[in-house]
Amino acid sequence: MMFTISSLKVQGFRGYTDCQELVFDKDAVFLLGDNHKGKSSTLNAIEWCLFGNESVGGTTGLRERIGWEVQNRNMDTSKETFVELTLKDEQGSAFKVSRKYPTNKKGALIVTYPDGESFADNEAVIKLSSLIKLSYRDFVTTVYQRQEAIRSF
Repeated sequence: MMFTISSLKVQGFRGYTDCQELVFDKDAVFLLGDNHKGKSSTLNAIEWCLFGNESVGGTTGLRERIGWEVQNRNMDTSKETFVELTLKDEQGSAFKVSRKYPTNKKGALIVTYPDGESFADNEAVIKLSSLIKLSYRDFVTTVYQRQEAIRSF
C-alpha cells in the first residue's frame, strides 16, 4: 500500500509556535523560502511524527541533530507540542498519525484508521510500521540526500 501525505498540522514543534496546518493537495510540493522560515521544521515534523525519538539526537547519523530540541522554546507553555499527519492510500482513505511531546506520556503516539479505530503507544508503533513499511534509515537516506542535492544548487 502506498501513502501520500495530504495534510500536516503542527504546533510547538521546532520552528512552529502557533498551530499551523499545511495541505498537500497537489502531485508535487516544493518548500521554498528564506532561512529560518520553516522548511526544515516542516520536514522534521513529518519525520518526528512518523519515527519519534529515533529521529532525535546524535544516534541519527546527522550532525545537526546533536543537541536538537523538539519543543519550541519560545512557545506559550500552556500549549501542547504535537504533530498530526493525514496519510491517504490509493483509494483515498485517510489515516491519521499524531504524536505529542513529551513522548513518555500515554497516548504520545496515536494511529487512527479510516473507520475511526485508534491505536495508542506500543500498539500504534506496530500499526504505523505495518502501514508505512519504511525504516527510519530509509526515510533519512531518501529525504536528506535529496535535500543536500537540492541545497548544492
